[in-house]
Amino acid sequence: MVSLRHETPGPNCGGPDCDNPVLRSATGRPGHFCSGACRSRAHRQRQREHDDPVVAEVDFGSASSRGRPVEERWMVRLRRGERDVIVAIGLRRYAADRLVEQITDLLADRPSDGS
Repeated sequence: MVSLRHETPGPNCGGPDCDNPVLRSATGRPGHFCSGACRSRAHRQRQREHDDPVVAEVDFGSASSRGRPVEERWMVRLRRGERDVIVAIGLRRYAADRLVEQITDLLADRPSDGS
């Protein structure tokens, strides 16, 4: 790649699996991608992830549950594709299952039973 006189290497590309540096211009907004191909690849990946359903799941334990009683080590996580976020930690199994049911009802846009 030929570099212009007023460009300096910046942070790495934001494209999936790309570690090329992003050239920064002396003026204008800094770029996020090293090329148009990386920009397109990142856009397609975001679209695929957006099409994945959001799933609520119960899981046992995590690094933050050390020291908690065994019955209070359950957590609830929301997942879409490769991304996830932990919603609650330190729950009893019954409470974690109930929370997942409520989240699943909300995501499915079904009316809940009111309890």
